[in-house]
Amino acid sequence: MQERDVDVDLRVGTSDDGRDGLHRVVDPSVLRGSESVTRRRHGLPTGLSVVIAGGPSGAELVDAVLQWAPREFRVELVLGDPSPTLTDRLDVLAWPWTAVESAAGRASLLDAATVVSTGEFVVVAGPAAGSLGDLEEGLGLMWVNGADALVLAAGDADAAGHAVTTDDCGAAGQDDDGVDRRAGRLSSALGLSRGGARGSVVLRRWVARFLFDGIGRAIDPVSELGDRIRLLELRLLEVAPGG
Repeated sequence: MQERDVDVDLRVGTSDDGRDGLHRVVDPSVLRGSESVTRRRHGLPTGLSVVIAGGPSGAELVDAVLQWAPREFRVELVLGDPSPTLTDRLDVLAWPWTAVESAAGRASLLDAATVVSTGEFVVVAGPAAGSLGDLEEGLGLMWVNGADALVLAAGDADAAGHAVTTDDCGAAGQDDDGVDRRAGRLSSALGLSRGGARGSVVLRRWVARFLFDGIGRAIDPVSELGDRIRLLELRLLEVAPGG
C-alpha cells in the first residue's frame, strides 16, 4: 500500500493559535447549583493525594481535609516537614500520610510530593481551608470537560484580566485579548510566583509529574512551567472567585 504524504494535526480542540478551549473561567454558581458526579456514580471511588506544605496553617488544613473527605474518595496526605504531633495523630486515626522535605523551596516540594503521590489526582491545598468546599463538584466538572487542571479560589480573576462573563453554560471562553494566561494563573495558585499560594489546584497525577519533574532545578521555575503547559496543551478550568 502506498503511503500518503499528509501532515496530520493531532491536536484536540485547538484553533490555529493553540489556545481555543484550553482555559475556561467558570462561575462558582455552576458548581454549587449542580449535583455532584461522585454522588451519582456510586462504586467508582477516586484517589486523591492532598499536598499540604509545612507552616502555621498546615495543621489547620489537615483538619479541614479530614473533616471534608467524602466516602467516595480514597484520600492520602502528602505533608511538607510535618511535626511528630501531627503525624502521631494521623497514625492514631489510621490516616495514610507521607512526609517530604520543603526546605529546598516550593518547586522542589511539588516535585517531591508528586513523586510519592499515588492517587489519580494530586490536590495542592491552598492557604485557606475554604477552597476545599467546591473540590468535590470541581472534580466532577473536570471529568465532564476532560480537563487536566482545576484552580479553585485563586484570587481576583478580573484583576488578572480574565473575561469573567457567563454564557448559557455558565463559563467564560477564550480571553478577549487572546493572551494565554494559564501559566500565570497556575503558578500563582501553586505558590510559585511572588505572594505565596492563592488557591487550591487539582491536577491529574500524570500531568503533575510532567509539570513538576525536576522543576526545582530550573533557573526560572515559572518560565519552565509555562513551557511545559504549552507543550502539553494543558486544559485548565478556573473557578472564578465570589458567587
